[in-house]
Amino acid sequence: MKFKSRVNQNQLKYIPVSQPEPSEFQRILFWSLNVIDIAVTYKGLKHPSIHEANFLLGPDPALSELILQKALIGPIVDTRFSARQMTLTNSMLILAIIHNLTVINKIDSF
Repeated sequence: MKFKSRVNQNQLKYIPVSQPEPSEFQRILFWSLNVIDIAVTYKGLKHPSIHEANFLLGPDPALSELILQKALIGPIVDTRFSARQMTLTNSMLILAIIHNLTVINKIDSF
């Protein structure tokens, strides 16, 4: 038996119907980048001189807080962003990961 919602799902989205939705690749990339971002951030926070820049998390968040933030925000992005917005979001995640790795490598080289 298939459940059919009476709610028009398109009304729940923030994007107009005319904009294309993200591809499956964009969605998989989004979640993969979030996992990588958590891992790199967690590794960086083990250094006493590195602190989290996200004001929502505070300077030294626990791993569970990093995961919770992604778990709360990720589904909203995944279900409501257009393909163009997802491309921008994925690009920003890539830049954040590169930045974090650069900071970690500079500290490790001293």
